[in-house]
Amino acid sequence: MKVPEDIKDYLMEAHGLAGQWSLPDNRGSSESSQPIPLESVGIVGGGTMGRGMAISFCLGGFTTYLVLRSETVCI
Repeated sequence: MKVPEDIKDYLMEAHGLAGQWSLPDNRGSSESSQPIPLESVGIVGGGTMGRGMAISFCLGGFTTYLVLRSETVCI
């Protein structure tokens, strides 16, 4: 599939800028942020995405809390 040049240029620029971000009022940026060690995660919703994320986090060794609206959602 041939991608028009202007679309290709836009995508390349967006890709280059994706890792550069800042919060309003100079509260943080991609340069000043530090990772936070995680031991547990919470996921709200046990649908297709929530269930998949919960499984992935469990397999990754995280204590995982899955909050559902109904007990029948995750069956």
